[in-house]
Amino acid sequence: MKTAYKNGAPVTLDVPAKVVSGRTLVPLRFVSEFLGCEVDWDAKTQTVRITSASGAQVKVHFIDVGQGDSIYIQLPNRNDILIDGGDNNKGSVVVGYLKDQRVDDIELMIATHMHADHIGGLDDVLAAFKVESVVDDGMSVDTATYRDYLAAVRAEGCPHQKAMPGQSWAFGSCAFKVLGPVKDHGDANNNSVVCLLDCGEIEFLFTGDAEAEAEADLTGKPTAAEVLKVGYHG
Repeated sequence: MKTAYKNGAPVTLDVPAKVVSGRTLVPLRFVSEFLGCEVDWDAKTQTVRITSASGAQVKVHFIDVGQGDSIYIQLPNRNDILIDGGDNNKGSVVVGYLKDQRVDDIELMIATHMHADHIGGLDDVLAAFKVESVVDDGMSVDTATYRDYLAAVRAEGCPHQKAMPGQSWAFGSCAFKVLGPVKDHGDANNNSVVCLLDCGEIEFLFTGDAEAEAEADLTGKPTAAEVLKVGYHG
């Protein structure tokens, strides 16, 4: 399907829309430009940059940490969010990337769950930057990686909270919301912190390593988003 309609007028899409698991996916560029935004993709840094009509920029950086996740959200007025930090040997990569982006501090750090390929590098980030608040899934595990992470959070001395559905933070015109987990699955992947970045015209959904069970919990909740970070590394 390569035809969409803008105010009733047909528009040919560069990339066809697809139906995946009952959801219709359309190109981000078409949706964003229809809403009056400009979209740029930097393949080298894997960064989506969306500029609204007002000129305010939101940048979401998917940092290349190999096996694992690390996502840096760059908001207006030097507000910064980091979701995960890759594996133990990727902490310096994440720190170097953030310094290249001239990050001064991190307003919010999210540790989606306690697997090493998500929290392993966060102790290095905590050592390198002032972090104002840390939110995670509230689970504890008997691993050296978790102990290093927890020690770094405690040394930082910032507020440290368990993620709860309904939590939200306002950053100017953007809101960052926790959607899940909505219950304890007894499983690290399905207990991943699921977050939504709502920029008004554009929304990003970040799902950690959530699998089918946790995704089912989100049915009927406000999870519509133009950009999805697919759970469990795709």
